[in-house]
Amino acid sequence: MGDLDWGPVVGGYLGSMLLGAACIAVGLWVSALTRNQIVAWLVGAMALLMLNLVGNAAFAESMPQGLGRALIEADFSFHFRSMSRGVVDLADLIFYGAVTAFFLCLNGLAIERRRWAG
Repeated sequence: MGDLDWGPVVGGYLGSMLLGAACIAVGLWVSALTRNQIVAWLVGAMALLMLNLVGNAAFAESMPQGLGRALIEADFSFHFRSMSRGVVDLADLIFYGAVTAFFLCLNGLAIERRRWAG
């Protein structure tokens, strides 16, 4: 069997938790925008699918280089890939923290808007 390499194990667990937190924050925001649970699930699943696959569009030949790099940086799986190999980069931690905080703030604003609208 052999000795376990703890870098990928710890990085994978940390990356999974951060990716899960970001996905839950996106799902909560989408859920706060609608009153129907099925619509919230469908829209949330599509939003998360786009956020996980947006980096693939960056490799199209007709894509401008600057926009392609921005799409790669916005891809959820791009930041998870390095963490699953055991490389915990500060940029990846900041990305997931910023995405989670951003969508949780949007969630709070959506709930406040619904509360004040009656």
